[in-house]
Amino acid sequence: MATSRQISIESSCTSHRRNRIMSENSIVYGINPVTELLRAKRRRIEKLYLLSGSKSPNLRRITDLLRERGMRPEYVQRDFLGNISKSSEHQGVVALCEPIGIVSHRLFLDEAARYSNILIVSNVQDPHNLGAVIRSAYLFSFNGIVLTRRNTASITPAVVKASSGAIEYVDIAIEENLPQVLIDLKRAGYKVVSLDAKGDREIRDIDIGGKVAIIVGGEDAGIHKRLFSLSDYVVRIPISDDNFSLNLSVSAAIMMYKINEIKK
Repeated sequence: MATSRQISIESSCTSHRRNRIMSENSIVYGINPVTELLRAKRRRIEKLYLLSGSKSPNLRRITDLLRERGMRPEYVQRDFLGNISKSSEHQGVVALCEPIGIVSHRLFLDEAARYSNILIVSNVQDPHNLGAVIRSAYLFSFNGIVLTRRNTASITPAVVKASSGAIEYVDIAIEENLPQVLIDLKRAGYKVVSLDAKGDREIRDIDIGGKVAIIVGGEDAGIHKRLFSLSDYVVRIPISDDNFSLNLSVSAAIMMYKINEIKK
């Protein structure tokens, strides 16, 4: 198991492949997140705790998936699950595993055929919003996600739970310098599209046929002006009443869906 001292484990394949910074094992809780953790087989599992006495078929399926790995769960009381997950939403299951692997955005450039759709998330501090956006990104084939190192929620157990396990199937880069990321993407042939309520175009009016990176910002801070200046398009989603606004995760999902429709 990892110690409290940070250990950096870097893949030997390339300098910007998956990189893990581990101070302790990550925690994944909830039926869907743990199920997808087991199905994806991308992270090493150290321990899995199940609620003692539960007859839930979902928990039995998790037990079956765990046994495929040659492991057995440890049965514990509800209070233990709540204490270790620091949540009442554990649904009777908590896994200890290695953390999510973080990549460099340059991986997306090197494997552009796989990452033709990229999502960039700036200034999103609510973990439930971030998790919901990651879930939508996976469902709409935005397999590369870039997060800002500052002013964006970390990949916490709450984010993993809110993603409903979809985070296990995407690759995430956490970057300090988003303007440089956009410059790199544009040089590689990506069209950069920012989403803003005051955008000068409606989303249906843009023409995108190839690689695309879309930027969404938090509901309070939004997207920095410097990122707008580097965007090929700044678009808005038309709504029937401008006195209201769409939730971030909803608007991001609409944006990703429409981009896919435009590219067909």
